[in-house]
Order: sequence, then C-alpha cells, then structure tokens
Amino acid sequence: MRSIVFLFIIPAFFTISFFVALIAPKGKRKLLWLFVWFLVFFSDFILLRVVMAYYDFKYAKISVYEKPAIHAYYAGEREIVKWNRSGFPLIDPTNWLNFPASTTDANFISLINGYVNFIDYKEKSENPITNGKYFRIYLDDYTAKECFLSAKLSTSGFLKSIPITYEELNIFFNQLQPNHESDDKIIREIKSLLDDRNASMIDIKPSKILSYIKYNMKDLKQIYKDKCVARKEINEDEIAGIELVLEKENRMTDWRIEPAPNIKTFLDDLIGLSFNYGGIIKDRQTGRILADNIYENVRYQGALGESFIKAFGSESRGYWISCDSGREKYLDVCNQKMIVEFFKKDRK
Repeated sequence: MRSIVFLFIIPAFFTISFFVALIAPKGKRKLLWLFVWFLVFFSDFILLRVVMAYYDFKYAKISVYEKPAIHAYYAGEREIVKWNRSGFPLIDPTNWLNFPASTTDANFISLINGYVNFIDYKEKSENPITNGKYFRIYLDDYTAKECFLSAKLSTSGFLKSIPITYEELNIFFNQLQPNHESDDKIIREIKSLLDDRNASMIDIKPSKILSYIKYNMKDLKQIYKDKCVARKEINEDEIAGIELVLEKENRMTDWRIEPAPNIKTFLDDLIGLSFNYGGIIKDRQTGRILADNIYENVRYQGALGESFIKAFGSESRGYWISCDSGREKYLDVCNQKMIVEFFKKDRK
C-alpha cells in the first residue's frame, strides 16, 4: 500500500500542484506560488548541495604527505580471468575495438605516461605456472621479447585474417602523414598488395584498412610512442616498497578501504553522509599513508527522490560521490590525479 502511495500519489501531487501554481494565480501572485512550489519540492535538495559543496572543499581532497622514495609501486594482487578483457595488467592486446584509447585504468595510464618507472603485482589466476608469482611491468622498446602490450600486438586482432604485416601498416601510416600521399593512392597500394597475395576475395575493403590506419593505428601510436609494456617475473623481496591501494570496483563484496578516514559530522546519520578512501599510496613496511584520495558519499536523494526509492525499493538508490574538492565525481579520475600528484617528478 505504501509503495502505491509513493509511486502514484506523490508524483501526481507534484505534477498537479505545478499546474495549479502555474494556472490559478494571476500577476505577481503566480511567481510567488511557483516559488513556494519550488521550495516545497526542491529546497532540501538545494540545501543538500550547499552542504555537500562545503564538506567537499573541507574534506574530500587529494593529499600528498611525503615525497616518493622511488617512482614505482606495488599494485597488490591482480586476478586474471578470461572474461576480463579490459583490466590492467590483464588487457587483451587484440581487443582493438575498445583498447587502449578508451581505458581509464590508473595503472596503465601511470606507466604509459611515465609517471612511474615500473609497477609490481602478484598474479592470481587458474594458470598453475604463473599463479601466486610476482611480476614487474615496465616500458621497453616495442621489439623487446618481453612485450605483452604494444601498438604492434594490438593490431594483431585486426590483421588476423588480412595478409598484411604491422610493418607494412606502419609504412602506409607514415605515408599518410601531412603533406604526404593521398588517401586514394594509399587505397590503390593496399589493393595492389592484396592482389599480389591473392587476397582480393577477403571480406574487407581496402578503404576499411585505410580507415583503421588513419584512426585506430594513429591512436595506438600516440599512446605507445614506439614503446611497449613489458613484463618479467621478480622475487618477492624485489617488490617496490610503495603500495597503491584502490577501492574495489566490485561493490557486491567487501570493497571499501579500511580503516576509513576519521571524519565525522552531525549529518552522518541524518543524510547518510560518509567519507571514504578512493585510493591510498602507502609505505608497505610501516603502513604509513603517503598520499590519499578521500571522497564524499551521500545516500540521501532529496524528498522527491526518496519517494521513488520507497516505491521501487532500496536497490534503486543511487549515491552522490564527489572528490578532488568537488571538482570530480569519478573515482578513477581522482585516483589518477593522486598518482600524478604524488609521483610528480618536479615537485619540490
């Protein structure tokens, strides 16, 4: 019965009262009625945003407490599963449709942009040969035998059924640079190359290959810069002395970083306000926090939003999250900023 009230009566009252305030009064009274209607339904929401902005600025910050002893870190245990085609360092290099241009993984971005020199991790997988072992990932020349992610490897999925090598794609790419060959000439050269290899019947047009070179390969080259992500096994006593801990993405399990920041306000129970770590960088030996990203989390959705939650159930509840003094709402962005700020090589 209560769900019917919240589902139908309150939205109906919201709509009807708006049109009454819009139509019934005349002149200046209309503005007054609309103002009162707005306050009735949205004043708590506005007040909530003001309160959140204040606490965002005061507590939800990225803080660096010490300089890094080394520009490297231990990323903890990383699980390798077949369905995970985008996690790092578990990325499938042949998944060229959505990687790596669209990845937001803090580890990959930190390494490929040179914020850190290497990242260590412990593998958890069903492979008995590598499960439980420690690995180091680092940048190397793209021809190195230890490479497991590179522009060349990322093109392998696209080239699987096309008799063209990465080196030949690279030649075409260089010919396409400003003030070089035209698209039509490159298409003719691609077609000629396919004809010479009796591949004219493959189910892909030369224009499609050209499009891949112009856009996908361009993205890959801009990201990797003729480097690759390489991997080698290390001993446990070689692990970096700094550890990066990020809040788990799987919120169906124990995902928060404990202990939480010691931040308490009088609104904690009233609106479900809490502060948690989105990520921390700590000393592995002492556990001392060297840098952190604290975010604000609010359960309360405003009177109108709460009415819908009561109608549809608690599973429909969302959360307002903000970090970096309220400038961001995505934890991966703030975690990346924390890493950059901590490992900034010109920081005094």
